[in-house]
Amino acid sequence: ANIPYYITGELIRECLTAKNQPNALAFLVQKEVAERVARAKKESILSLSVKAYGTPRIIAIRDAWRDFDDRANATENLWGYLWGKEAYGAMLFATALTNDSIADALARPEYRALYIALAREILAVAAARGVRPEAFDGFDPTAYLPDAPAGSAERSLEALVSFNRKSAKTHSGIWRDLAIRKRPTEVDAQIGIVVRLGGEVGVATPLTARLVDLIHDIERGSRPQSLDTLEALAAGVGT
Repeated sequence: ANIPYYITGELIRECLTAKNQPNALAFLVQKEVAERVARAKKESILSLSVKAYGTPRIIAIRDAWRDFDDRANATENLWGYLWGKEAYGAMLFATALTNDSIADALARPEYRALYIALAREILAVAAARGVRPEAFDGFDPTAYLPDAPAGSAERSLEALVSFNRKSAKTHSGIWRDLAIRKRPTEVDAQIGIVVRLGGEVGVATPLTARLVDLIHDIERGSRPQSLDTLEALAAGVGT
């Protein structure tokens, strides 16, 4: 049988980061999980994690990807891309608290401060762990830093709105897990872990922790996906 969807990512990461790493791994997973690992264009945290521990074939793989997308790149700062993805991922989890599309949710001016605060929490943990996050797909981590020029984060959000308006994928996979598939998300493995990592370096992440709790509430059916649920998260901004 396949490994249950909602623990696959965490299980693979545990194996890849173990002190005594295996020479090879063979898992039977759902097709969509395999596609997430192998995707070339819109990388996921899972696909980047696998590639971070891959073989020297990475350059050859990069060159092969460039036949389809000339933006494909190989980098020594894999953790930078992973943490950039974490910051944007937290924002996507927040959009999934509602039934709005990604673009519509990010475009709401009344919640801009929330999205910025979420990104800053994640990036503060990254900085404390000595990681320099990388930009991708309109998301510029440096725009969310406390010392960034005024308006930088807002302009980055506008770029994200523009990027997502052009995408055929209107809602995140997180939203589809909650609204369509009615199954647990990977919130604990994807952003819940940031709460623990932040605690290890003395960085508080109350908004991220609250977001994890709200996602679990929706999974259990004790809260709906609605603007009221997003408002419950926004109430924690600045407290």
